[in-house]
Formats: sequence, structure tokens, C-alpha cells
Amino acid sequence: MMNESMKLTTIKTLLLIVLWFTAAFSGDPDRIPANRPFFVQGVTFSGALSLGFSGLTGSPVAAVAGANPAALSRFSAFAAGLEFQEATETEVSPYVEIKLRQTSWKPSAAGAVFPWGDLRLALGYRKTYSAFLDYGKMEISTAEHPEGTGEYYHNTTQTQAHQVSALVSYAFHDLFAAGDELSIGAQSDWNTYAMEAKLFKSTATGSDTDWGWKAGLLYSLNEVVSFAARYASVTRFAYPVKIDPPLVTPDSIAPAATSERFVLPARFALSLSLRPLPRVNLALTGEYVHWQDVDSALKNRWELSARMLVQLNERLTFSLGMYNQDFGYQNSGLNNSATFVGGGLQLTVNPARLYLEVYDNHLSGYPLRKQVVARFGMEVSLSKI
Repeated sequence: MMNESMKLTTIKTLLLIVLWFTAAFSGDPDRIPANRPFFVQGVTFSGALSLGFSGLTGSPVAAVAGANPAALSRFSAFAAGLEFQEATETEVSPYVEIKLRQTSWKPSAAGAVFPWGDLRLALGYRKTYSAFLDYGKMEISTAEHPEGTGEYYHNTTQTQAHQVSALVSYAFHDLFAAGDELSIGAQSDWNTYAMEAKLFKSTATGSDTDWGWKAGLLYSLNEVVSFAARYASVTRFAYPVKIDPPLVTPDSIAPAATSERFVLPARFALSLSLRPLPRVNLALTGEYVHWQDVDSALKNRWELSARMLVQLNERLTFSLGMYNQDFGYQNSGLNNSATFVGGGLQLTVNPARLYLEVYDNHLSGYPLRKQVVARFGMEVSLSKI
């Protein structure tokens, strides 16, 4: 009888083969391309929050590519920044030990803002999606060595999406009342995607690009109350998948190249920001995530985030936040949602600022989603260009 290790290896092998051959036979031109699986754990915090934690209050300049372009008016001087994100590993399935993590030690976001009167120009970069699936090592078995040869295959799948953005905003003053400001903003996004999967001796690769856009507005009254809205278009990738060497023999009916697609949803966000005290800022964002793709099994949903900033002194600012990341499937009771809570510190030593925030969802959320996420970055802001 097979021991537990052999059973687990067999289950993993069958699962991998099913996944690969499902994609392979979907490459027929008369068929719809297979959907590359989407894992919510792969969405970077900067990408998921869209407006940062509101994007209106204390958002780092590194987050401009994922923010409301109209919020550029909040930067009164030239600023540039870089951000990193680290997240702990999570499980994909309760039945098979498959690890999921984001690629580490690479910048998750970067940005620069150039003010010119009431006009703001900006450049930004962000990692919108990063999922590395580790199926573990599988021992090679043969007819002569059914219990294993001592050699192993290490099967993995890596999927990444990146975005490079150009942003512009313009502010109108005293439009409806004394001391008010209305900012409008637009953004053009160049999205890139790459996938690499390794199964036994074969490697599958695929890549694509897609243009996207964002539009937003921000209305502020005496810098005490602010309202904002922003829309981000859906991003669709469709690409041929090349498998080398093929998993099947050349005379097989399976095609030499398959096709897949990967979709990042459209997002519409509404935000409210308040400054009840000179050193206290509060912000709340509700974001509607719309998949649009009728073939997607994922539900449209609302995500909520809230944040409070308290300036302790001229150099030190304390942050406290909450982010609810809802994630469910159509026609299914399975819910993979999670609520992150946490906080951090910002240290300002002119002209530089350093910040660190840590968020955890162990108190609430689907068991497989238990995760700790850390964001840390640096930026500089100059009084003149």
C-alpha cells in the first residue's frame, strides 16, 4: 500500500496534469482561451487599495500609479519615492500542500510628481499582481523504482503583471465657494504580463501587454473635508502559451501552442477625507470591483478601507488602518475574504520621509488567507523643482 508521502505526490501530479492539459486543449481557435487562475493573495496592497488607504491623506508619492490621478494636487512640490512590499506565504488548497507567495525584494511601486502652478504631471510604476505557486518537490518514480529514484522535479508557476503610468491633473480654485478646490485628473497605463510554469521537464511561457486608463476628481473645502471619485478600466491579457518541450508526442492531437487569458478587474472608488483636528486626518474609501468578463467565476464586490493619521510631532506620524478584501465565487458559497488591520510610523527628516506599515488578517478571514503584509518605503520632497 502507498504511504502518505506517495499519496500526496500522486494527488499533486494528477492535479498538475489536469491543469496543464485543460489549458492545452483550450488552444483550439474555435474554443474560448482558458482563464489563468486568479489568486487574490497575488494582488499587491498598493494595487488592491487603488487609492492607497484613501489616496487623499498621507499617501506616499510611490503610490501615484495606483491612486486617484486628481489627488496629485495634494503634492505642492516636486516629490519622488520608492516602495517595497513583503507578504507571508499562504496556502492555496486545504487538500494539497501548495504554497503561494509574492515575489520578494523587488520594488512594488515608484513614482515622481512635477508641479507647475495648478498643473501636476507625474510618472509612476507599480506591481499590480504577483503570484508564485510552489508545488514542492516531487520524487521521480519508475517501473524499476516505484518507491522513488531519489531524484526530484520542482514544479512551480509564476505570474506577474506590472504597470507604467503617466498622469496629469489640474486644480480649479474658489469655484463654488471661497477656499474650495476642484481637481480633475487622467492617467494612461501601459500594462505588461508574463507567465512561466515548470512541470517536470517542460516549461510553459506566455506574455502580453494592454493599455488602460483612469480618470478621477477630487473636491476639497478649506482642506478640511474632501470627496473623491475614480474609475480604472479593466485590463485584459490574451496570449499564446508555448510549451517546450511538449508534454505530448508530436503526432498527438494536442496543439503545439495553447492560448490563455488573464483579467484584472475594473475598479470604481468613492472616498471621503476629514481633518477634524490640525494634526488628525481620517479617510474612508469604498471601491466596487467589477470583473465585466461574463466567463469569470468571480463575483463583483465592494471593498472598504479606512485610515487614521495622527501627527505626533514635526517628525513622527502614527497611522492606523483597516482594509476589507472581499473575494467570492459566483454560484458558490465559498468566500475567500479577509480583513486586514494594522498600523505604522512615518519619520520625516527634511527633505526625506521614511515609512513602515504592517497589516495582519489573522483575526478575520478565510483560514487559507491568514497573512501578514508589510509596506515600507522612502521619498524625498523639495520646496522647488
